Amino acid sequence: MILSTVHSTKTSDLVVMARGLGLRRIVCELLQHYDSPTSLVLLLNATPSEESGIGDELGIMGCRRPGLRIVTFEMGSKERQDLYRQGGLISITSRILVVDMLLSDIPVETISGIIVLHAERVTPQSTEAFIIRLYRQKNTEGFLKAFSDEPEHMTVGFSPLKDIMKELHVRNVHIYPRFHETIKESLERRKADVVQIA
Repeated sequence: MILSTVHSTKTSDLVVMARGLGLRRIVCELLQHYDSPTSLVLLLNATPSEESGIGDELGIMGCRRPGLRIVTFEMGSKERQDLYRQGGLISITSRILVVDMLLSDIPVETISGIIVLHAERVTPQSTEAFIIRLYRQKNTEGFLKAFSDEPEHMTVGFSPLKDIMKELHVRNVHIYPRFHETIKESLERRKADVVQIA
């Protein structure tokens, strides 16, 4: 259900979910859908453990050629340029990406889309917001999908959700709390076994 609402490359979306509802699995399914050497999809804001977990899960799902490639600080500029030209799925830090965009090491117009994890951290002063502004200036066709499973961060301050949507340049927001009808049905189908120990 969630995947069918956000998989289109013609729309940019923000998905806000309750914690523990399988955000990583949804991101992996989405990345598998976009896995192609003819497109360049960037994964932004993933922690090293998330990169490792997503890479492993994509490998299990059959995304091995080329699969998720991780850009590290050890990679030189030339090596990164070659990686961008090859296309596919690339996980990159905000600092490296903003430098590559400003130096035109990555052709922004060839980016098919950006997937942003931890969207709750995007503020007007954040590097991610600057990256998205640069992306939208040179690429109006590419998609942007942002995800957050920490909705409590969007309740502090004056209209934080509106601010995040503005910085991400998205118009569609999908909110999935635990009491959402689809989520309730899914959780009821797979009830946990409770064992009482006396």
